[in-house]
Amino acid sequence: MLSSHGMEMQDVWLAYQWLQSDLVPLNMPRFGPVSGREDIVRGMLDRCGMLSRGLRGTVLSTGISFTSLLPSRARILIMSSADAESLSACEVFMLVLQAQLHVECAVVLNRKQMIRWKPFAYYLVVLLVRGIFNDHRFGRLLLTGLSAPGRSLELLTLVADPHFEFPSFDCDGQMHDVDDANAIMEDNDPLIEAYRSLVSVLAMPFSPLGSEGLQQKQVAEIAGRMHRYKDPATAAWRDDADDRGLEMDLDFEELACQQQSTMHSLSELPMEPLAFQAAKLQQDDGTASKFSM
Repeated sequence: MLSSHGMEMQDVWLAYQWLQSDLVPLNMPRFGPVSGREDIVRGMLDRCGMLSRGLRGTVLSTGISFTSLLPSRARILIMSSADAESLSACEVFMLVLQAQLHVECAVVLNRKQMIRWKPFAYYLVVLLVRGIFNDHRFGRLLLTGLSAPGRSLELLTLVADPHFEFPSFDCDGQMHDVDDANAIMEDNDPLIEAYRSLVSVLAMPFSPLGSEGLQQKQVAEIAGRMHRYKDPATAAWRDDADDRGLEMDLDFEELACQQQSTMHSLSELPMEPLAFQAAKLQQDDGTASKFSM
């Protein structure tokens, strides 16, 4: 086919060499604030000479500040494991949920974002995927969400992976050395308690790779668990009233200082990843499944 158009394999090889060696790639950030992606799109349009065609005054204007593109007061925070597939699932869920509730949501990527957004949020949604309890970054972020200053967030859990299995954190029967087991539980006591509170919540299904209709149906059922936002008009008024009360609180400025100290104290916690191994539930004698550490 190539020879019929006057091309030879040497031409194909030169084309690939030009793509890999001569062109300077633009690195598109998959996650995080949209401003980073807009910068890359602006750079691509500039290379193509498109910015000179009246596009400089559009939403890609360089006058937009970075902070103005960040969620200001997200009411629903979403988090999961730190791998790319899980974060993509979080963004899909965020878009469908925002369209359903018309409430600002945000995917939390790090502890700094969690501390910044938690004072104005009401719900923390966790997408459960296989291996999430072996992700020490997820553990740090969950601890921050539960212990940082601000409102007490209502936990909601979603099973976003058909291979996810709920663990049991009763490890005494699986440890050969009881002293070692007690030492591990003591060193990671805040993390263990956070995980226990997480798996004690009744989880609902969400299919990141499902059809749009299936996702909308699942998210509608999930949104029904968020009782605060059953009436959007009333919820918006209550949110604004709570925000005004928070801002008028004499301790509001002190909250910012507490956030910094919380970040420092959480960074000093022993957070070695816990090696949980999944095991299927047995129904032989009524005992729960065990997980070795």
